[in-house]
Amino acid sequence: MTLRLVPNSLAFRLLFVLGVWTVTALVATGIVISTYFKTNAERSFESLLEAHSYNLIGAIENEDGVLRATPDFGEPRFSAPLSGWYWTVSDSRAPSKPLLNSVFVENENLDIPTSAAIPFDQTFKRHYTHSENDIRSFRVETQLYLGEESSVLYQVMVAGNRDELDDEINRISNNVWLFLTLFGIGTITIGYFAVMFGLKPLARAQRQLGEIREGREEKLGADYPEEIQPLALEINALVEANKTVVDRARTQVGNLAHGLKTPLAVIKNEHQSPNNKSWDLVAEQAGIMDSQIKNYLDRARISAQRGSTTARTEFNPAMSRIIRVMRKLKSEINFSSAPLETEVIFRMEEQDFEEILGNLIENASKFAKSKVLVSMEFPKPISAKVTEAKIVIEDDGPGLSEVECQRALLRGERIDESISGSGLGLSIVKDIVAEYKGTFTLERSKALGGMRACVSLPIVAINL
Repeated sequence: MTLRLVPNSLAFRLLFVLGVWTVTALVATGIVISTYFKTNAERSFESLLEAHSYNLIGAIENEDGVLRATPDFGEPRFSAPLSGWYWTVSDSRAPSKPLLNSVFVENENLDIPTSAAIPFDQTFKRHYTHSENDIRSFRVETQLYLGEESSVLYQVMVAGNRDELDDEINRISNNVWLFLTLFGIGTITIGYFAVMFGLKPLARAQRQLGEIREGREEKLGADYPEEIQPLALEINALVEANKTVVDRARTQVGNLAHGLKTPLAVIKNEHQSPNNKSWDLVAEQAGIMDSQIKNYLDRARISAQRGSTTARTEFNPAMSRIIRVMRKLKSEINFSSAPLETEVIFRMEEQDFEEILGNLIENASKFAKSKVLVSMEFPKPISAKVTEAKIVIEDDGPGLSEVECQRALLRGERIDESISGSGLGLSIVKDIVAEYKGTFTLERSKALGGMRACVSLPIVAINL
C-alpha cells in the first residue's frame, strides 16, 4: 500500500484539517500579536512624549513676562536636524509662532492646527499626527497658564518622529509574521511525516492481507497499534470463519460423497443382475440417499441462516405445539413441563428449533414408561446479559450407560433394536445444535431415573 495525498485518502484529509487549522490559528495569532504590539508601542510612545512635555513645563521660567527654558530630555534626537523630534512653547492665540523652541525649528514652516480643527480634551491635551518636510511627527500639546498672575494661555508642544515608530512596528510585525510562517511550514511538514508514520500500520495490514490471500500467511500479526488492533482481530476472526466455512463445506461434501457411495454401488449392482427384490432394494437405497441429501441441505441452510438478526423463536409456543401433538400420538405418556415464568426467545429458526425439541421429546417418549418432563435451566443469576439457555428433556425409562450415551449420538446407531426408528434422530439434533454453536449431552436423570437430554442454545432475550 502506497500512502498518497489524493483527495479521497486519509492522509490528505488529516493534512487538510491540520493545514486549515494551522493557517487559521497562525493568522489569528499574527493579527493578535501585531495589533497588541502596535497598540502598546503607540501607547508607550505617547506616554514618552507626555513625560517630555512635563519635563519641558517644569523647565520653563517666566520672569516678568520673559520666558526661558533649558529642558534636559536626555534625548539627543531633539538636537538633530530633521529628526522629527522637537518642542515649542507659544501663545495659544498665535500657536504657529513659537516663543521658545528647540533648535532646527523653522518658525515660518511650523504648522499648528487650531483648537477648532483639533480640540483639546478635558485635561487640556490633544494628540495628533502631522506631516512636515516629508517627516510624520506625532505631537502632544498642552495648554496652561505660566504663573499665578499670568493672563496668557500658553501652548506647550512636544513632537516625536512617527515614522520611526511605524518602522519599528513594521519591523517587529514582519519578524512575527516570518516566525509564524516558518512555524506553520514546520508544523505542516512535521504533520505530514506524523500522518505518514501513523498510517504505516495500515500499509502493513494490506501487505499481510495480500500474503494471506496468496497463502503465505494465515492471519494478521498481533503487534498493531491499539486503535487498529480491534480491526486486525476482527479481520483474523473473519479469515478464521471463512476458513471454517471452507473446511466445513469440504468435509460435508466428502461425507455426502461417502454416504452416497454405498447406495449407488448397491443400485448399480442390482441393475446388472435384477430380480424380484431389486425394486424394493433400489427404493430403500434411494430413500437413504434422499435422507442424506436432505440432511446436508438442511445443514447448509442452517449455516447460512445462523447469526441472522431475524431468526427468533419463542420457547413456550413451540413447546406447547409439540407436546400437544405428542399427547395425541402417545396418549399413555404423561407429557409435562416445569412452570416457566419468563418467556425465552431463542436465536434460531423456528423449523430447526422444533426439529430439535420434537426429536428429543419423541425419542424420550419411545423409552419412557409413563412420564416425560420438559424444563428450562438458566445461568445464575438470571439477567438481561444471559446469552444462552438449557432445555432439559427427562423420562422415566431404563436410561443408558455412559458408553451407550456416546453411541446414541452416532449416525444410524440404534441402542434398542426392538424399538422402531432409523437411529438418525439424536444425530440430527447433534448436527443442528453444533451449527448453532450450542452443546448437546446425554446423561442419566436423577429425578426420573431414565434419560436426561440437555441442549444449550443461544438466546436473544429473556423477558423477565
